[in-house]
Amino acid sequence: MHNVNVGGVGFAVYQTSRDAASSGVFVDDLFFPGYPDKDQAEKGIHHCYFAIPFDKTSNPKINLWAKDKAGNEAKTSIYYLLKKKKFREDKIEISDPFIEKLLPYFSFYPLDSEDSDIKKFLKINNDLRRENHQALSQLKDKTSPERLWDGVWLSHWNGQTMARFADHRFTFTKDRGWTIRFTLVWTSRRLPMRRCLRQTTEGDLC
Repeated sequence: MHNVNVGGVGFAVYQTSRDAASSGVFVDDLFFPGYPDKDQAEKGIHHCYFAIPFDKTSNPKINLWAKDKAGNEAKTSIYYLLKKKKFREDKIEISDPFIEKLLPYFSFYPLDSEDSDIKKFLKINNDLRRENHQALSQLKDKTSPERLWDGVWLSHWNGQTMARFADHRFTFTKDRGWTIRFTLVWTSRRLPMRRCLRQTTEGDLC
């Protein structure tokens, strides 16, 4: 039995045949590429980090996948237990002076000068946040075949945790009656390694 947290990361170690051209892990329709082990590449040993989206409400299908040079594909499922997790919610009231102070930091972003400060703020929170999310999502398609770190990620020694991964935040004003909801999908908080999943192409759990 392998435990995977909603919003968490899994690490798969698996073996492919020598003629495999590409491989990795599918979490429903999300694909995470796998890479040959530096010391055991000749044996077909691969590693793959994969994530379970924080907004998954049901058990996703997690499959190891491989394709050979002739284009033949194979899939096998990973046996796992999905652990639900409740993320924090926070309400933030903002004021006109706060928005006026914030907007100059986004002078690089195209905004209509005729719009009110609130309309500019809403555009930044809706459009720019969506663009940033897409850019972060595309980074997984350009990952390095080698691990670029060692151990756990650490916060600054004198830093304070102001937010956690997947915090749900509601931004509102009392007098104008509108609410913005957004979710934090990146944090500098330390990330512990998750339990390792191991599976062979024959489907036997190691």
